[in-house]
Amino acid sequence: MTNTFSIINNPLEQFQIVPIIPIKSGAIDISFTNSALMMTLATGFFVALSRSVLVDGNGNLVPNRWQSLIESIYSFIQDMVFSNVGERGQGFFSYVIRSFCILVSM
Repeated sequence: MTNTFSIINNPLEQFQIVPIIPIKSGAIDISFTNSALMMTLATGFFVALSRSVLVDGNGNLVPNRWQSLIESIYSFIQDMVFSNVGERGQGFFSYVIRSFCILVSM
């Protein structure tokens, strides 16, 4: 009698990048992978949330809870850039917030 819990899988299997749609052109592999799928879904969710809050919600003066969430993420990243780099780092704020959103979505 075998115990199903005795099988130990590799804990690093969750980080393997597996092609979902294999696309190869000669020596170049541009397959659509599980990582690309999750990044696309997370970016789409963030864009849809931002659009629904800021465009469809008309950016109300008194924010609702979703608008508060977006504004708190924005202010958190802005404060982090200012405290680490100072006033000169504000020019790089747009790159930092994009990178943060992409890394959080992974």
